[in-house]
Amino acid sequence: MVGDDSLKLSVTYQAAFHADVRKFRFAIHDPPIGPLPGSLALIADESSASYTCSGSASQTDVDTTTTITWTGGGNVPAARTTGGAPNSFQMVFNGVGGPTVTVGIIHGPGPGCDGTTVTSGPAGTITSTFHWDLSRPDTFDIGALPVEPNDPSFPAGSHSFAICPSPPTFTLPHCQIQWSTVAATFPPDATSAR
Repeated sequence: MVGDDSLKLSVTYQAAFHADVRKFRFAIHDPPIGPLPGSLALIADESSASYTCSGSASQTDVDTTTTITWTGGGNVPAARTTGGAPNSFQMVFNGVGGPTVTVGIIHGPGPGCDGTTVTSGPAGTITSTFHWDLSRPDTFDIGALPVEPNDPSFPAGSHSFAICPSPPTFTLPHCQIQWSTVAATFPPDATSAR
């Protein structure tokens, strides 16, 4: 997330998922199909995230100047609880099997940006502080998931959000999520007897 002047929030996710992307048969004589659309991939406990809030921005209106500063950072463990447990995050791949897989991220309360807003003018200086919990962006499509005998990996990509929640700033920030190739550690076996 990039705000006015040097305001910036960066979150880096190191996420691993457990997903069953095999085809299956409803009956022994039926051809293999699937996996079922809408199935989920669960985030693994060893996943984590780190974040940094930094920078400042100033705006002057006639004889009054306001300066906003963002600070803070830390590490956040993953959790499998629905809705995001405090001091953790939850991420899910929804729709494994396609045609399109959607990623959703939920942060629990706690981790986030701290900051100050300082307004100086003829009447004096007013300073206020704030804490803003990390928020999730809207869910976003990451692409179609190939299934066996293909390698079920996603290519690198990015998605920009028209509007996203943010700590205090003067104008809407630019929000974008980028991901590197999401590779399957154990791709399906093309010679499987299923």
